[in-house]
Amino acid sequence: MENDDEGGWTKVVSKKKTVPKNENASINPTVVQDWDRVVIHGKPTHTIKKAAAPRVNFTPDAVKMQKLDAGEIVKPKILSIESRQELIKGRVAKGLNQEKVAQALAIPANLYKDIENGKTIPQYNILNKINSFLGTHAKLT
Repeated sequence: MENDDEGGWTKVVSKKKTVPKNENASINPTVVQDWDRVVIHGKPTHTIKKAAAPRVNFTPDAVKMQKLDAGEIVKPKILSIESRQELIKGRVAKGLNQEKVAQALAIPANLYKDIENGKTIPQYNILNKINSFLGTHAKLT
């Protein structure tokens, strides 16, 4: 490819000699055909691939940090008393103690105890695991 004087590019495409001469001349005046090539004048049609944007971390902690950086007031998510009572009722209804529930969910027993006592805010995936096991609908508020 060569660069012409106006800043555009000249694209040369080879064709077979069976293409009739000046077939497209009346349709597109920018196309000039020779015996075995077509010359198209104009701006480049190819595009340069842009680098992929960096992945943005949308974890709850990252969103919280972005809001703090922006000066917004962030209210921390908590497990309400009603939600914790619902977890306790679901556990008692199944006849299990805290250690048995933690063992069934493959989480540390002290983590489950702290969640029920309100000392720890569970991650969403752990809370969903607890809800599906106990048949409850506890949620962070």
